[in-house]
Amino acid sequence: MDCFCSYSTHSDAPSAVALAAADWLLATDGRIPDCLFVFAAGWPLDEVTTCMQELGRTLRPRVMIGLNCSGAIAAYREMEVGPALVLWGMIEPDLEVQTTHWLGDEIPANVAGAKVRMVFMDPYSSDCEHLLRLLQQDTGAPLVGGLLSGGSSSREQWLWMNGTLHCGGSLLISMSGPFQVSTVVAQGCRPIGTPMFVTKCEGNLLYELNGESPVKVLEQLYFSLPEKDRLLFRSSLVIGLEMAPFERQHLSQGDFLIRNVVGVDESKGTLVVGAGMEEASVVQFHIRDGTTARNDLVQQLKAVFQEPPCGLLMITCLGRGTRMYGVPHTDSKLIASQWGRPPMAGFFANGEIGPVGGISYLHGYTACLIGFHPKERLA
Repeated sequence: MDCFCSYSTHSDAPSAVALAAADWLLATDGRIPDCLFVFAAGWPLDEVTTCMQELGRTLRPRVMIGLNCSGAIAAYREMEVGPALVLWGMIEPDLEVQTTHWLGDEIPANVAGAKVRMVFMDPYSSDCEHLLRLLQQDTGAPLVGGLLSGGSSSREQWLWMNGTLHCGGSLLISMSGPFQVSTVVAQGCRPIGTPMFVTKCEGNLLYELNGESPVKVLEQLYFSLPEKDRLLFRSSLVIGLEMAPFERQHLSQGDFLIRNVVGVDESKGTLVVGAGMEEASVVQFHIRDGTTARNDLVQQLKAVFQEPPCGLLMITCLGRGTRMYGVPHTDSKLIASQWGRPPMAGFFANGEIGPVGGISYLHGYTACLIGFHPKERLA
């Protein structure tokens, strides 16, 4: 298996197509991609079909998948805002790819023998966490992906599947062939305080933690922190919801799904959280922290990738990049420092999907990676 990547930041979409396609043909000596991913940031919707069709005519991929996003990643450059066009693909004759687009909660059947599955969802038209639970029934293939970030409604979010443009919905890609995959979910937040039980809630409204007002809990927590963490607390406070099925006595960093604290009602002492909760569940407050994010990414790369992959896809949070580190390209540079520069691409997502403990979750402030490793071609 060979992987390749090309990109263009030209502001004119047809010109970007011509430039990125020319670079692809030069890098591959004109070989046809067996599967091509297209990440487009800042494209006008009325130009998508024409541009994607032109890519198809020029590069003639067996399978072509595309999506729009707020920012894209290519060649270890993180283009956090558009315009940007990124092409990333595989050349492997024995690669098998099946794709399905759907609307609503009726998921497609699982594909037997898949090595990896990727799912891309529009958060405005999909119950993403419900779909994730359904997609993980009756299969052992890792599931990685992300939520589209290129628009403010389903009419502005698009997915491309083999010649057809879809606005909204979800796209599932099942892949098999002579390769293996490794996955990484690198956290971007660290816990503060201690884990606490939700003793009263309703949907995403949090009324009590360990029998106390969550606003009172936060006040006590704030004054217990060192000055550096108080500064982060004011701008970077989030909440972690426990993942199942971890043993509660062993909960630690990385065992929580990070969700935003989206509102505070001080008069009632309640919090509004960016996800539904259940009474008797465990939560812990966290803060977004660039040092934690750097360290966790390096540790995960060393633990998971025993040898450099031949290609990488990265789905990373909108809240990483310069929003987390203050400077661009930090995650990409860390990856390059560990494994050189295998062809890498991806996009900034409105939520990242990746496996922890064998179960895939919808994450926040993480970087989720899929590494593709060549395997001897099957006889």
